[in-house]
Amino acid sequence: MLKLTKLILLLCLLSFSLTADLYTNWMENTFSLIDSTGIEVQFHYQYYAESGERSADGYLRYGDATHFLYQLGEKTVFAVDSVWKTYDATTNQVFIHEPDIQFQQMVLKWLNRDSLLTVEKIHQINSRAYTVQLSDEMSPFDVYFSDQQTLDQIIVYGHDYSLVITVKSLNPIAPEQKDPFKLDLPHAFELDLRE
Repeated sequence: MLKLTKLILLLCLLSFSLTADLYTNWMENTFSLIDSTGIEVQFHYQYYAESGERSADGYLRYGDATHFLYQLGEKTVFAVDSVWKTYDATTNQVFIHEPDIQFQQMVLKWLNRDSLLTVEKIHQINSRAYTVQLSDEMSPFDVYFSDQQTLDQIIVYGHDYSLVITVKSLNPIAPEQKDPFKLDLPHAFELDLRE
């Protein structure tokens, strides 16, 4: 599940990047949002594998690699600097843990304008769709834009799975939000797992 969570979050973050005129315009607009206030993305994911299928709604609020919040189903992870917390809505528990450094480095790499220029292969399928191969180590994925030139869907084709992410909305974080990367959970049980 952790691998799936990381893949979904990475793809949401990567969805802020691709090529060609449509992509270039969309990417510049999205990076302008990230640079100013950050972004909020609501999405639905569907995971298909021989072992079964899963689907759920998700949410991502991203400021930078050390300030983000994402929710997949009943679990929410939120990070502010070096404090990472995972909230489980089914048990009403918050687990405080060390940051996932590998995940942070991945986010920094793929949300850096310069590193996005090193994308290995981008193939235009039609006027609103692209197949992207970020590296030989990563599965290719297709990116689809709507008639309104907004990101509509991402489909990942893994060796033994496929993942469909449908973007419901992508908006800037409202500047008047007091603390967009904090959850108010006064009645949740907190357990600190840091050493």
